[in-house]
Amino acid sequence: MGWPALAYPNRLKHFFYDASSVTWPGIGDVTAAYLHQKSVPLGADRLERQVLRLSYKNQAPTDTHPTHHVYEVCIFPFSRRLFSVGESIGGGHGEMGGSRELDLAELLAWPEWKRHFERSGAAWAIPLVDANPDDSTVLSEVLTRAICARE
Repeated sequence: MGWPALAYPNRLKHFFYDASSVTWPGIGDVTAAYLHQKSVPLGADRLERQVLRLSYKNQAPTDTHPTHHVYEVCIFPFSRRLFSVGESIGGGHGEMGGSRELDLAELLAWPEWKRHFERSGAAWAIPLVDANPDDSTVLSEVLTRAICARE
């Protein structure tokens, strides 16, 4: 389409859609028919690995690192383990930090989940999780829509 602006993830993610088209404000729109013609279905294995970031935030300086202590919360909308929570300390996961994937019940059973969401800049998502504690499918849709609206 000749839209170099969509090479930037924050612009690519900022769109509106309805049954007939997808529109990127100030950039352009494509019809649903065009998208269907150009689409290639994802297999279940690839679909499960699709990820959306709720938020991430550098909280440095901390007692652990003076310049890089990033907290992150992501969702995998098509996976049984809906949530990924992690920390990047000093710029990596392997040496210091880490992440783990949790289903909804595991997240709610983790006493630190709200604090981690707050540190990640995802405090806005806490009421959405609290409002949908029993249905990860509904919660996935609610969070996905909220992410799109926030971008």
